[in-house]
Amino acid sequence: MNPLKVNAMQTNHTPFDGTTDAAFLGLLEAFATNHGLRYEPGDDVLAFEADALSVRILPDPRKTHRMLVQVDCTYLPEQLSIDVQSELLLLLHHLNSAARFEHEWVISIDPARNIRMHRPCDIAQTSVADLEALMEQAIEQGLALQQVVTGMSAMASASATPPDLSPLQRSGMIRV
Repeated sequence: MNPLKVNAMQTNHTPFDGTTDAAFLGLLEAFATNHGLRYEPGDDVLAFEADALSVRILPDPRKTHRMLVQVDCTYLPEQLSIDVQSELLLLLHHLNSAARFEHEWVISIDPARNIRMHRPCDIAQTSVADLEALMEQAIEQGLALQQVVTGMSAMASASATPPDLSPLQRSGMIRV
């Protein structure tokens, strides 16, 4: 397995409010230290860019024993026809459905049309090595998702008819 390669980093400071588990802050600090990232003690969000993906590790706002790993992969291009957008959204729903048995990554689209993946992790059961493996998986899956969306956009630009998604689904671009 290749080590995580971090290109740049930005810390979003959210003051520690006492509800975030000290183990979570320890994970963030150890991960940041291992990768030469700037980390201020007490910050409870670590944000950085790796392989053109924006990654955030943050506490779960509803369950204090969990953290969330979130990866912004790409965006849903506005110039795509409604038919192509519908096909892409259907494909993303199929990927979520098929992948739920292998891993806990969920693909979503925010109001700004950003396509992201996220997954919860139990803080007490996550070591620094687990977090590093999770980051490698996040980047691998995020880049694959980015390829699918980019490929669909390119196919849609080249054709007036909705693209046939079956080759993308069979290609293994996104592991399910």
